[in-house]
Amino acid sequence: MKNYNDKIIRIIKEIIPEGTSIPCVLTDTLLLGKESVYRRIRGEVCFTLEEVIKLANKFEFSLDKALDITRKETSYFSLTLPNSTVKIEGYGDRLSSFISFFKKMKKDPNSMARYASNTLPYSFYFTHENLARFLYFKWLYQSGEDLSHMTVKDIVIPKHVLDLQTQFVVETKCLSNSVFILDRNVFSSIKYDIECFYGLHLIDSEDIKLIQNELFSILDDLELMANNGAYNTGAKVEIYLSNIDLEATYSHFEYVDEQCAHLILYGISGVDTESTDVCEKQKIWIDSLKKNSTLISESGKMQRYGYLHSQRNEVHSLSDYFVKCTSSN
Repeated sequence: MKNYNDKIIRIIKEIIPEGTSIPCVLTDTLLLGKESVYRRIRGEVCFTLEEVIKLANKFEFSLDKALDITRKETSYFSLTLPNSTVKIEGYGDRLSSFISFFKKMKKDPNSMARYASNTLPYSFYFTHENLARFLYFKWLYQSGEDLSHMTVKDIVIPKHVLDLQTQFVVETKCLSNSVFILDRNVFSSIKYDIECFYGLHLIDSEDIKLIQNELFSILDDLELMANNGAYNTGAKVEIYLSNIDLEATYSHFEYVDEQCAHLILYGISGVDTESTDVCEKQKIWIDSLKKNSTLISESGKMQRYGYLHSQRNEVHSLSDYFVKCTSSN
């Protein structure tokens, strides 16, 4: 059997903080003695399959990457669903995982993040507390959680999770190159969600006014990014409007000689893979969508103005909706 010890140890070194002792990590995770750990580090003894699985679960890397599984007929995905009994903590753990990943990526001056989104990207709204709270509540609601007698106002996101959301945005803005392809209905879909939850008496007019102001702020930030073609960190950003409907939200990340593909499922959950074949297909798919999109960053001034104007009207129409609902009651 091929010895994969070096590759597995190398993967773990990329994940753990600098200066962390690999022997200590292996000892604590595998519950092995010191000499047994060093035999594995030297390659004299192979990690067992059970040990590889323990390490993969602990450090959240894919077995297909670690074991060089390259069968094109079968690709392996990691489905990330926070534990139903501690959803907010699982949500925080997921954010921490993304943050660690982006920290690795930003070390490469040629790193590239590609997004094709039919929903508002995380990095656009995570620093807006009320909108993030609403979308978290929507996720819980659609996950089948028992939210009896609860509304959006009752949801409390702990400060440490809010800090993680902010750090997530900070790290994404440090990636050297980012491309966003936005479905033209991104803001409209949020408006319809809000109207639906208002009709179900799950959100009140006070919260909606706060979210409306945050949506206006997001549009202002989007306009600034599009005008400059960059984040406020100086990292390059390209923004496109898709001319066709996007049936899902796809991401592709590329740095050094590594790739990762992400597909959003079930709201804020998703699946990840480092399968070379799938990553290449995802990259080709996003690039194909870009060919059928209109660039509005640094160029396409008329299209940019028209789009932002229409989206501001969509957000503003939330006020008209309340007036209509109030008068009908």
